[in-house]
This record gives sequence, C-alpha cells and structure tokens, in this order.
Amino acid sequence: MLATIVVSACSTGTESAEATSAQTTSGADQTTTTARPTLTAPNLQPPAQEGRHINKDRPDVVFDPCTWISDETIREAGFDPETRKRGEDFLAEWTFLVCRFESDSIDVSVMSGNVSLEEETTKNGSWQRSTTVNGREATIGREPGRGDSCTVNIRTTVGVVFVNQRLNLNGRIQGADPCAGIEKTAALVEQEIGEGN
Repeated sequence: MLATIVVSACSTGTESAEATSAQTTSGADQTTTTARPTLTAPNLQPPAQEGRHINKDRPDVVFDPCTWISDETIREAGFDPETRKRGEDFLAEWTFLVCRFESDSIDVSVMSGNVSLEEETTKNGSWQRSTTVNGREATIGREPGRGDSCTVNIRTTVGVVFVNQRLNLNGRIQGADPCAGIEKTAALVEQEIGEGN
C-alpha cells in the first residue's frame, strides 16, 4: 500500500477547463461520452501511458484522480483540497495513477489502475470483504500489520480504483480509526469516476 506523505499546498493554477464531448458510433451501437472539466495545473497532469515498459495487453487507465476529482468532492469527504498532490505514478506491467490529500488526522490516497478486482482479490482477499459502492462491486478491509490504514477497492471498466485512508502523526497520537468515514469517501470518489469508466 502506498504511504501517504506530507505535502505542500498546490492550489494556485488549478483552473478548470471544459473538455469537448466526443461521439463514437460502431455498427448499431452508439456510445456518447462527455469529457468533464479537469484540473489543468501542470504539476497535476498524469504521465503519458506509453513507452517500452508499458504492457499494451492491458487497457489505458482512464480515470485520473488528481485531475478528475473536484475540490468540492474532496472538501465534502473531509480532506483539504489545497493539499492535492500527485503521488508516485507507476507505469510498467500495470499502470497506476495516484493522488493524495490530507486532513488533520487522516490522509487519503486515491489510486486508479488497470489491475482487475479479481487480481486484487486473489492477492489480498484474505483481509478484504465484499461490498458495493454506489452499486459498483468493491472490497473493503484493513491489511494485517497495518493498523494505521484502511482500504476500499472499487471496480472500474479497466480495473480498480483504490481509496486508502491512513493515519498521519496527529491521527496516531489521537488513536483515530483509519476506517472512519472511508465508505463516504469511497462513495464520493466513485461519483467522480463517471459512467462508462
């Protein structure tokens, strides 16, 4: 599980820009997708999903947590949107796009990847239980030996979105519960993933 780190505020330059809508028609099927406004600050942009180390047998990750999740959503979940910071993205056999946010006692990282929920369950199912998040299949749990963190994994079209809450120093001193509010956080994040993703 990725560790949450202390970050500096990066609210300047996070203007929203309207993206255009695209329509794709394939035979009798017609699918319309509308790209939503995304944060445009240069330090928040995801890396290009290309290069010789990328596994092209897996789909590209569509949902980018650092540019798709709105400040309002982060604030409603109880975190400070001005602490938004891109985490250590991973592009190799699997692709993971990461964003982190802080609060007084609990920090959260949201990681969007192209590993399947079945693969994640095979690896970590011993400490996760099945649940749903706004109707999407998901799992929730606390990794053994990691009493300071709690995770919800949400199925997407191309893989999984991992929502991991972890106690920061204040939270550990206070003896806070890292799972406090995580289902609300996951539900708010899920609404930002968007239909079809």
